[in-house]
Amino acid sequence: MKKDLERLQTFVKVLPGDIRAAFEFRHPTWFDDDVLEVLKSQNLALCISDTDDVPVTHIDRTADWGYLRLRRVNYSKDDLSEWAGRMKGQNWTTAFVFFKHEDEGTGPRLAGEFIDIAASHEQ
Repeated sequence: MKKDLERLQTFVKVLPGDIRAAFEFRHPTWFDDDVLEVLKSQNLALCISDTDDVPVTHIDRTADWGYLRLRRVNYSKDDLSEWAGRMKGQNWTTAFVFFKHEDEGTGPRLAGEFIDIAASHEQ
């Protein structure tokens, strides 16, 4: 679905103020300053989705919390460390990080490694 700013503005107004909502846009037209401002105005997270086809090079912080989808089948320890640093650099109060669920089953292993690496970034 292409960007429909009016629809987004209408939708976010009816969201209860006490819930967290993250938005994962798939069409490139959504990645625009006016959309980011709508999300920021309501403390709503832009879902950051890193894939092999479209690697993330920049994080737009739209809320005081974050939502990451690390969707590659494999991440090296250096990759995970880089993501932990990026996450910490956002100064989010909370971050939700999800790894790809795939036939190879690497997600749980990567999540465990990421938890250890992220903890070392806290120190």
